Order: sequence, then structure tokens, then C-alpha cells
Amino acid sequence: MHQDFIDLIKADDHPYIAIRFHYNPYELFEKNGQTGTIDSEIYITLAGEEKKYAIPGQIHLCQDKALRINGNIKINLNDFHLKPPSKFMGMVKVNNEVFVNFGLKMEQNLITRK
Repeated sequence: MHQDFIDLIKADDHPYIAIRFHYNPYELFEKNGQTGTIDSEIYITLAGEEKKYAIPGQIHLCQDKALRINGNIKINLNDFHLKPPSKFMGMVKVNNEVFVNFGLKMEQNLITRK
């Protein structure tokens, strides 16, 4: 099933899953204080398609001034026009929803603006 999932997300053509924030997390952190929750939007690119998702999570400042954002998100494969694989004439199926727990660490000097 692992290889089927790799084929499903077209990893040969699109080897990376991109996550793009539409805000500067450091500005959000300064506004909300030392630690807190975030409830904002991100853009996820999977199999060459980009979709917007709301993400609730926690934001923390690390000792090296990097920010760590933790949370979870539910991604529906149908949003990316992907049909989950099935095996054994449909007896084994992959759900349309993928639950992702994430932890991102970012440094301020790596943030770019478009």
C-alpha cells in the first residue's frame, strides 16, 4: 500500500509536498505573546495542486529564536483530485481523508515575502 500511495500522490513528478503560510509567523507570535494558539490558513501543494486549509495549532519560541508550530490537519484526497487506491477487489481501501500531525521549526532569516 505504501508504493500505491506514492504512486497516488504522483511522487515521481512531484517529489515534494509544499506548505506555504500566507502570514509571517513571527508577526503573529509578537502579537499573541510568548506562546499561544494559532488559527490561520496555509496552502498545501500535493501532486501539483495547491489547496487552502485552516490550521489550528500551538506556536512557541525556541531558545535559538526559531519558532515551532505544532498542530494537526485533516486533508481530503478528493480536494487534490486523487482517488485512493484499493486492493483485493475493493476489500482493502485507503480512506479519502489523511490525518497529518505536524511540527514545523522555522527561522526568521528563512522567511520570504512574495
